[in-house]
Amino acid sequence: MGSKVAKETRTKLDISKKENSQDREIVRLNKSYDRINNSSSKLFYSSIICLNILTLFVCVFYLNSKQKIEDINMVLSGFDYNLLILLSVMFVAVIILKALPLYLRIYSKVKNRRFGYVLGATVAGEFFGKVTIYGLGENSVVTKNLQNKSVSPNLSIDVKYGANVFRNLSQLIFWFVTIVLGLIFCINSIKSWLVVIGLISFIVIFSSTIFVFVFKANKKFGIDVVSKFVKVLYNLGLTKNYEETYNKMLDKVIVSANGIKQDGWLTFVEIFSGLLCEFLKGAMIYFLVVTLNLAESTIIFEILFKFSIMQLIFKLWPLQSGTLIFELLFVALFKNIFFSGYVFWGLIIYRFFDLFAYAIVYLIQVVIKSILNTKSKKSTKTN
Repeated sequence: MGSKVAKETRTKLDISKKENSQDREIVRLNKSYDRINNSSSKLFYSSIICLNILTLFVCVFYLNSKQKIEDINMVLSGFDYNLLILLSVMFVAVIILKALPLYLRIYSKVKNRRFGYVLGATVAGEFFGKVTIYGLGENSVVTKNLQNKSVSPNLSIDVKYGANVFRNLSQLIFWFVTIVLGLIFCINSIKSWLVVIGLISFIVIFSSTIFVFVFKANKKFGIDVVSKFVKVLYNLGLTKNYEETYNKMLDKVIVSANGIKQDGWLTFVEIFSGLLCEFLKGAMIYFLVVTLNLAESTIIFEILFKFSIMQLIFKLWPLQSGTLIFELLFVALFKNIFFSGYVFWGLIIYRFFDLFAYAIVYLIQVVIKSILNTKSKKSTKTN
C-alpha cells in the first residue's frame, strides 16, 4: 500500500513539473548550442566533411578493384544537364518543405510573415543535423536561430518539437507504404538482412513517435513507461545517472506532446509536406539515373523501397550523416540499378546533394550574415 501511495505521489510530482519542462529543455538546448559553436567543435565538423570526402576516394579504389569505373568522358557524353538543374530545384524544394511546417506554426501563433529567417534556421539546422551524432545538434541550432530573430524561446521550442513529431509521422507513413510495395514487387532485389535492420529501425521510430501521442492522451501511464524504460537503461549500464536521464527524457516527451496540439488543417499540411519531402529525396535518385541516361534499367518503386531501407538504417547509425556507411549502402543497394561502372558517379552526385550542398548553402548564409553585420556596425559608427 505504501509503495502504491509513493508511486502515485511521484506521478503527481512529475505532472506538476510539466510547467518547468519547457524551461529546462530550453536551458539544455542553449548549452548544446554553445558547445556546437565553439572553435574546437567547428574544427571537428570540418573534419567530418573532410572524412566524407576521403571516404568517397576510398570508395573509388574499392569500386575500381571490383568493376571498372566508367570513364568520365563517356559519362559526360550522355549527361542531360537539364535534369541536373531539376535535381537542384528538387534540393531547394526539399529545404522549403522542411521549413514550411515551422513557418506555419509560428505564423499561426504570432502572425509573422517573414519566411526567410525560418528558411535560414532550417538550413543551419539541417547542416548541423548532418554533422552531429544522431543529428542531435539540429534542435538547438534551429531554436537558437529562431530566438535570434525575435521568436520567443518558448515558442521556438514548441514549434520545433511539435514539427519533429509530425515529420517523423510523415516519414513513417512514407516508409511503410514504400516498404510494403517493395516487399510485394522488389523483395528479390535486396539482401534480406538489410530489410531486417530497416524494419527494426522502423519499429523503434514508430514506437517513440506513437508514444508521444499516447503520453498526450494518458500522462500517468506515459510517465510510468518513461520511468521503467530509464530504469532498464540504468540496469544495463547505458546510463550512469538515473534521475538526470529520467528528467531529460520526460522533459523532451512533455515538450513534444505539448507541441502536437494544433489546428487540423495545419496537421494535414505538415504530414502532406513531409510526405512530399521524402518522395522528392527518393525521387532524386530516380532522376539521377535518368540524368546518367540509364532510365531503362530502373523501376521507381524499387528505388523508393531501397531509399527507405537506407534511410532507416542511417537512423541507427551513430556517426554523422552516415559517415563510413553511406557509400557502402548506396553501392550495395543501387549497384544493380546503375549500369556497371556508373554507380560511382551516381554516388558522387547524390552525396553532393545529400551532404555537401547543405554545407555550401550554410557557408553562403554565414558569409552573407557576416557582410550584413559588418555593414550594420559601420553604419552605426557613422551615425
